[in-house]
Amino acid sequence: MSAVRLPEAYENYIERFGVFTSTNKLQLCSCSFQDTMMLGFTSKVMSTNIQRNFIRILREQGLGVEVLEENFPAKKPEKNRKFPEFFTFACMAAAVVCVMLNYLVTPTLRWSIFAVAGCACIWAMVMLGYAKRRNLLKNSMWQLVSVSVLAILWDYFTGWSGWSLSYVLPCGTLMVLLSMMTIVRLQKLEQNEYLFYFVQAAGFGMIPFLLLVFGAVKVTEPSVVCSGISFLFLAGLALFHGKEFKQEFYKKFRM
Repeated sequence: MSAVRLPEAYENYIERFGVFTSTNKLQLCSCSFQDTMMLGFTSKVMSTNIQRNFIRILREQGLGVEVLEENFPAKKPEKNRKFPEFFTFACMAAAVVCVMLNYLVTPTLRWSIFAVAGCACIWAMVMLGYAKRRNLLKNSMWQLVSVSVLAILWDYFTGWSGWSLSYVLPCGTLMVLLSMMTIVRLQKLEQNEYLFYFVQAAGFGMIPFLLLVFGAVKVTEPSVVCSGISFLFLAGLALFHGKEFKQEFYKKFRM
């Protein structure tokens, strides 16, 4: 960019200028106004080591440096910051109570093992959802994968009957696809914010098709429905949003 010229009457209303760019690599933009120079780093990489070292070198050279934090939109104070601790304690208490009741009331049965495992699964799912709460689409995808894995483990350790593959995987995928479409509609998200997650969920929905091919499911109806809908979902994305998906794919994997 070249010089930006504004009428002198605007000087009293201008504090500073800044430039922000969207690039595929780390880029430094500089912009000066009167006796102030603004430097802005743009990068897809979450690490800030380069920025931190750059600022350190400037200060070592005796230059006055002020690091500006993002202040728009204003950050809202988080509520229930103790929720993880309270919920963890509640799950531990529930597990301990189950063990005590098992020992005192029905010592010949070992149902408390399943109760403790259930408390652990609930704790893991809720804590995962809490950690990913800022991105509901990513949260949904993480929940789908984790629920599927936990269901397979439960099915395996309780005497394999195949319900995890026949019901949980296909039904869970359909529920996540529906929830993602609802989230996109309610939050009015941009295409680049949801496209990649749609492809992930629909791609996951093709797993029941592979299980059908290899005869790994006993009840085929849910898998057939899930596979068909997921295939149509992927086909629709490829036909109507193929170019946009390629751009998001390259951006996500830094290609």
